[in-house]
Amino acid sequence: MTNKVSPHATSDDQDQPSRAVRLLLWLLQPKIDIPLCVFVALIVGPFAYRGMRLSLIPEPPEPFDIAAFKADIVPDDSNAASLLIEATKLFVPVPAALNANFDDAIHQGWEAASEDVRKWCTNNRPALDAWLKAARMPDMQLFKPGEFQVDPSSNDMSSTRHITHLLILEADRLRIGKKQREAYELLLDGHRVADHIARRGSILDTLIAEVARADVGSQLVKHAASPLTTSDDLKYLLRELQDLERTRPAHSHAIKVEYLWIHGFTTQKSLYEMSEMIGSGSPEDLFLPLLYFRGEPDNTRKATGHLHGRTLEQIDKPRHQRTKLRGKAGFHVFEADPTRSGHQWSADEISEFVDATHLARTFGSSIEHIIRAYDSYAARRDMTIVAIALEIHQREYGHYPDRLDELVPNLLPTIPDDALAATKTPLKYSREGDSAKLWSVGENETDDGGAFTQAWNRSDNDLGIALGPLQKNLEQKKTSPSASDEP
Repeated sequence: MTNKVSPHATSDDQDQPSRAVRLLLWLLQPKIDIPLCVFVALIVGPFAYRGMRLSLIPEPPEPFDIAAFKADIVPDDSNAASLLIEATKLFVPVPAALNANFDDAIHQGWEAASEDVRKWCTNNRPALDAWLKAARMPDMQLFKPGEFQVDPSSNDMSSTRHITHLLILEADRLRIGKKQREAYELLLDGHRVADHIARRGSILDTLIAEVARADVGSQLVKHAASPLTTSDDLKYLLRELQDLERTRPAHSHAIKVEYLWIHGFTTQKSLYEMSEMIGSGSPEDLFLPLLYFRGEPDNTRKATGHLHGRTLEQIDKPRHQRTKLRGKAGFHVFEADPTRSGHQWSADEISEFVDATHLARTFGSSIEHIIRAYDSYAARRDMTIVAIALEIHQREYGHYPDRLDELVPNLLPTIPDDALAATKTPLKYSREGDSAKLWSVGENETDDGGAFTQAWNRSDNDLGIALGPLQKNLEQKKTSPSASDEP
């Protein structure tokens, strides 16, 4: 077929560029292409930036057997959770007007309690009864693994500690009534409930439990020094405490709970819900896109996965067996274990992963402080057991031993290592006439010769307790208005 050429077409018309070429030439005009490039960059740039941010943090390996962890369910007939919840609902908080006398009674004993404080104790007997029933249950699980949710409005910490204080006052009332064994059993029940709370709980639950155990331990040492306490009473107490320590729940469970919570939080929650929880400090309509284009929530999931995985490798070991804490970005992370094979990210790299994401910084900033708190409470638990053994020796021989080694093997299998020491070393001890001092090196990891001014005072150089006449002197300081009673 022959192509027909319009009689009006010229050779110049046939040389004109096509429509596509004309469009391209039009777009290449400076007044067109510069605004267009800026527009495209504004659209594509943030997504490219998000891709770059996501590439900065590698996917972490699964830090533990998640399926097996989620399958660990306590049967209802063995679970003390409902009783504990009932106790917290029945509990009547201490009226503000009674706070001062209530604190005096906790430090000085039942005899210092006013009539109003004693009436408050009587009114809270139903809560205490439910609490004690929970202690005698074999196990407890407040929530199923993977279903933990943070509730900022929860007041479990204050109610748990106040119920523990209620138990302490009741125990002292029994002691004064020369029912020493009943008083000890009551305090031990407080210890058992604390173990229940910690066994399958969150990090917050374990800290609540440690505070309760510390309060109970202080009272056990105080009761052990009472002339009403016999050597047989103390031996019974020592056996029970040793049994409880052998079955004490591992702290790694709480780290696993938090890992699953953060994993679910970052995969199931919207950015709006995440920003609501952590707070933005920026206008909401600007902050949410910033979170997304900075790689959230994916980078928080990956960064905290690396952080929790490394923490789980070390947390259940004694401090002197762990790798060192270090990091570049202000977040201290355990260094890689040199005995493990295969590639491991360094502590500096993991700390930079965490620092690269706003949400991970929020979640990860407290890990180091939590670990140090765990170690401090471990030292207190060990010193409580050793102090009971020292009191038994004092009852049987009329004086405290010259060395802790004298307690082995009749009372203690070994002398516990100092949970706060950087190297393997036992707790420190000295006898001073009719008194004795037992201490840990404290958070500075330096033995200052038992330099503590009050029992269990974390602000002192050393963390310790005194026995005999020296104990009474420290108790008088502890009840002064300037003394801190925080464990």
